[in-house]
Amino acid sequence: MVMESTEPWLVEFFAPWCGHCKALAPEWEKAAAELKADGIRLGAVDATQHGELAQKYGVKGYPTIKVFPGGAKKKGSTYKGPREAAGIVDYARSTLGGSAQAASIELQELTSPEVFSSTCGSAKLCAMLFLPHILDSGAQGRNAYLDTFKEIAAEFRRMPIAFVWTEANAQPALESGFSINGNFPTLAMVSVEKKAFAVPKVSWSKKNLQAFLQGVLSGVEKTTTIPAVPEVVTVTAWDGKDAVVPEEIPLSDLFSADEL
Repeated sequence: MVMESTEPWLVEFFAPWCGHCKALAPEWEKAAAELKADGIRLGAVDATQHGELAQKYGVKGYPTIKVFPGGAKKKGSTYKGPREAAGIVDYARSTLGGSAQAASIELQELTSPEVFSSTCGSAKLCAMLFLPHILDSGAQGRNAYLDTFKEIAAEFRRMPIAFVWTEANAQPALESGFSINGNFPTLAMVSVEKKAFAVPKVSWSKKNLQAFLQGVLSGVEKTTTIPAVPEVVTVTAWDGKDAVVPEEIPLSDLFSADEL
């Protein structure tokens, strides 16, 4: 459940006979109730009933609390903070608050003119993320890019910006019109109303993209005007999976021996 979730989690591993675990239980419940509205989840696992799971996460004593940030889940880190409700809540909000907000954000894939109209067409600015083709990044790599984009979107959530994404070659008119030039991943900031755009001239990183967005909003970044915003074509949405690699066909199956 935790590993399949995009929400941030704090998970306590406990043993029924553990005195410290019994003392933590009411504080854990209070913290869980308070953090629910923040999109941060708390869970508990009886390590005596789920020994393999406890071993998997390196649990050697009780209670042990593991921290899983929002987005794609990896091996959790160990929580070493306060054991009372107020301290747990403060830690969770300061450490996981951004990932909780990011997890609640849904990024729209540009799959049709209608999607473009309902997102970019109604916003002052549109942040278009151009990702590598799924054959180049794989699902894991793509999700990592999208998680970073979500974190950025969460930080700029109060700004009039729509956040959308597409993959290489899916929207060729956009790539050409916004001078993407095969640089994936990259971002284009677009104003549909002003028929203008800007692309970053720095490498992909969360820090660089944050600075780029700030530069666009403050008017520091140079923009380019275009006669019209390129058209979006209808494509099939990504299914969340790795691409199926086409099977290689031997030349002998295509040509006769004489032709070879």
